Amino acid sequence: MEDAVQIWAIGQSGRPGSIDYLLSLFHPEEYLRSADDEKEFDDVWEGDLIMAHIFGEFKEPRAVDPLLVALKARNYFLKAIAAWSLGEIGDPRALEPLKKELEEDEYGFWWSAGLYFQDQYEDDDDPMLYPIMQPLERIILPEEKSAIELAIEKIEARENPSPA
Repeated sequence: MEDAVQIWAIGQSGRPGSIDYLLSLFHPEEYLRSADDEKEFDDVWEGDLIMAHIFGEFKEPRAVDPLLVALKARNYFLKAIAAWSLGEIGDPRALEPLKKELEEDEYGFWWSAGLYFQDQYEDDDDPMLYPIMQPLERIILPEEKSAIELAIEKIEARENPSPA
């Protein structure tokens, strides 16, 4: 199994088949919550966060279904990156699941999760990993709106463009 830096390099390579390979590795169902789960922002493999981000960065439509699964994850880091990526891809199928997640969204929790993420990777022992995780930090640490709210706005704007 590749490490997180290798996952990033594969995704950025632009080689034919690289996205297919990453889609075969991405298994967000491992992070689905059960009735006893607490909200978590630990216990996620960085490679999964990076893959979810790459799918949005490249607006990969084949990633919509696994990203919708990731949106239900108990891990808030993965949930935030999945929401962002769904907004980047812009598939209207994501709108209702995003709105459902927004009903359960707690901005204060997003903020504390984002600060935790920031602290975790600024002190990381792997100097290669920090620059890769920085763009993810900007998604997870919200300014005024959570990643879910921003994704909904993006998709709705694509569906209902304002007249120029």
